[in-house]
Amino acid sequence: MPKIVDHEQRRAELVEALWRVIATGGMEAVTIRSVAAQAGWSRGIVEHYFRDRDELVLHAVRLACAQALSQVGRHHRELVGREALRTVLLHDMALYGPRRQGARIWFGLISAAVGSPAVAAEMVRYDQSASAVLAEIIEEMIARGEAASTLDPRAEAGRLLAFNLALNLNTMLRPRRYTDKAVEAEVDDLLLRLKGGCA
Repeated sequence: MPKIVDHEQRRAELVEALWRVIATGGMEAVTIRSVAAQAGWSRGIVEHYFRDRDELVLHAVRLACAQALSQVGRHHRELVGREALRTVLLHDMALYGPRRQGARIWFGLISAAVGSPAVAAEMVRYDQSASAVLAEIIEEMIARGEAASTLDPRAEAGRLLAFNLALNLNTMLRPRRYTDKAVEAEVDDLLLRLKGGCA
């Protein structure tokens, strides 16, 4: 009996191999050959699933965005208001496990958007979807008295995306300054400012 192959699982495994290549060597290290070697498969197997490097990278971006949004959505369903936002910023939007490794991967994928309109469009869709969830959380915070009633949830959501991007960049570039405790302090300070500066 022929072996049944889960093709989506194989694609996911190749994407995870791509993420590991980015984490250690940056986006410039990503080739079909390097991803195949990282996955422990032949180049031919990789090319069976992805026509070329660009198609592989685009699939990786789509999967990364989908996973991040899934996590954000799950915590938004399970948690409410301030607790939901704190969890999203500290865990979900750090992306892919340990924050520093996640930051390297995320910025690697962002760099791919520079030369690829398709990747750029995926990133824009991610930002729009994440912003919509963040705006809903801020609305909850306002209703619960955890954020100032004068806030514009949509505008604040956009600022939160920028804050998160800067925070991830700093954890990658300044790891000694941006320890886990320092990152938590930054997020808690932001939450305090959303409330209007009072504890």
